[in-house]
Amino acid sequence: MVRMQTPRLAMRLPAHVLNGLAVALGIALIQVALTLAAGQLAALAAATGAICASLADLPIAPARTWRRVGAGAVMGWASGLLVSLLRESGVAMGLTIIFLSFCSTMALAWGLRAGPLSFIPILALIFTLAAPPPADATLLWVHSGWTAVGGLLYFGWAVASSRVLQPRYRTLALAAALQALAALLRSRAALLLRTEAGAPPPLQDWIRSQVALDERLQAARDLLFPAAGEPRAGQAIAVLLQAVEMRDTLLAGELD
Repeated sequence: MVRMQTPRLAMRLPAHVLNGLAVALGIALIQVALTLAAGQLAALAAATGAICASLADLPIAPARTWRRVGAGAVMGWASGLLVSLLRESGVAMGLTIIFLSFCSTMALAWGLRAGPLSFIPILALIFTLAAPPPADATLLWVHSGWTAVGGLLYFGWAVASSRVLQPRYRTLALAAALQALAALLRSRAALLLRTEAGAPPPLQDWIRSQVALDERLQAARDLLFPAAGEPRAGQAIAVLLQAVEMRDTLLAGELD
């Protein structure tokens, strides 16, 4: 009975939970492996780089994963190195904190998808200041090197896990889009029924359903369209295009 229930439970996990489990497993493997191979101090420094890079790891297409995670790893390493070099000077450290905070805030101008990337410099700043300062320049560069190793190792893990989980991500994204389409159809039906009965139409539910559908359709496009050449992706893309056509029909009917 347990063997039959475990796959069903795994199939019910949403994409962000699967992604979170993959992120946690990757960080744990990196820290354990480097603890056994190079010691605790090296593992802690590498874990800092891996955690900073992991913030950019989301359930998206592999081509976008390596760009985001790579950028996150570089940002975390550069921010940590900058703080380590200037932490002994109070004025320079204050200006560095202002600079990193300003860059993080301005990154949010790209929208919610830039949120994880915008937090990486702040997280690197916190981790670097929480660790004891290196005794000399050699230890500083050794610590920075292990941070870069951790970011690089997690970069490889993120790309590999993203490719393994892509089929499940696509299925979940398509299912979420179809659920949002069904909610929009129900909202449209309720709108028509309330209008015919002379009651004020529930416009807020209708608008909210449109916004949710647009977001989920875009997420499904980002995952399914890059896989257009794969054998099993053709039918899913056809279903997605049908959902887009139904959405457009509803909007055209609203204009009529």
